[in-house]
Amino acid sequence: MPTSTTRYSFQKPTVGGDTDNWGTLLNENWDSADTNIYSVQTTANAALPKAGGTMTGNIAHASDFTIDCGGDITLSAD
Repeated sequence: MPTSTTRYSFQKPTVGGDTDNWGTLLNENWDSADTNIYSVQTTANAALPKAGGTMTGNIAHASDFTIDCGGDITLSAD
């Protein structure tokens, strides 16, 4: 009986039992991976500001925070 991966439900071909289906199963898995990666990239691109953009909300970091850049850093508070 075919099984699937825990997180993304990729189909695992049954060893010795899905000989004729391996190509189909693997192609479907790659299509699913491509869709998931694109979705995550699209979400991240929409959430993070680009040069000249504005970021709003709190930034929380549990340990030391380092900013390494080649120019000026300006911080202002309300």
